[in-house]
Amino acid sequence: MSFKIPGRVEERAVSEGETVKAGQLVARLDRNELMQEVALRRAEAGVAQAALAELLAGSRPEEIRESEAGVHRAQAWLDEQVAGSRLQDIAAHKATVERAKAEVDRLDAEYTRQSTYTRTMSSRPVSTRPLGLHSKLRRRSSAETKREQTWSSRDRERNRSSKPTPA
Repeated sequence: MSFKIPGRVEERAVSEGETVKAGQLVARLDRNELMQEVALRRAEAGVAQAALAELLAGSRPEEIRESEAGVHRAQAWLDEQVAGSRLQDIAAHKATVERAKAEVDRLDAEYTRQSTYTRTMSSRPVSTRPLGLHSKLRRRSSAETKREQTWSSRDRERNRSSKPTPA
């Protein structure tokens, strides 16, 4: 014996070897899976019925208004493109270009200044003195340097004269 559909046997009404009559219940299949399949197909049929009803009813007024607004926006954009750019847009873009040119000029001048400074500094000797407290020492004027040289030479003369000469 076999069933037309697959499934799990839930009940067996007759035993093996018994005589059965036509139409008598022999076995019952588990109906849970079959009931779930029927519910799924009914839901699918309901969705299809709703889609058909929507198509038969036509577009809703909200959808029509939304589409009309989109058409108006597109037409306004097209009209603007055909008419050309607005004066305000042109003026704003010109100002942006002028600002960019001014920035280029400023950066070019800064580059030139830095290049000149670098060339000037490269002709001077490089200090090997570490930065820090030493970099805060002020430069001496030429008058201060001469004064120190004068004092140094006087100190040397005194030291020579105060030393006893060998006899």
